[in-house]
Amino acid sequence: LVVTHSSRMDIVEEVIANHEASLLRGEGSLQGGLILTGGQIPPPSIIQGLRDLEIPCLMVPNGGERNPSFEVLTKISEFTSKLNVDDGDRLEEAISHMTAHMDIDAML
Repeated sequence: LVVTHSSRMDIVEEVIANHEASLLRGEGSLQGGLILTGGQIPPPSIIQGLRDLEIPCLMVPNGGERNPSFEVLTKISEFTSKLNVDDGDRLEEAISHMTAHMDIDAML
């Protein structure tokens, strides 16, 4: 996950370039995402590059913070993701995800 101010197109372009390079090397998708803070909409060519490579991107509008990227990172780091025993759908999704991506026998 890359969090950066929306004025930093150099960073966004590097995310796109790294993703393209990974695909060209046959390594597949980087499975990453991008959060742009500050509310400036990227140029159409950048938006198209993100779409073409299916890179998830979230735009966070400027809420008046002096350092919106820091504020977003603080909120992310303070977030606690917990599963509730009563939330069967989320539990099933978590179990399915873990089963598909982990070799349980090798761990035991």
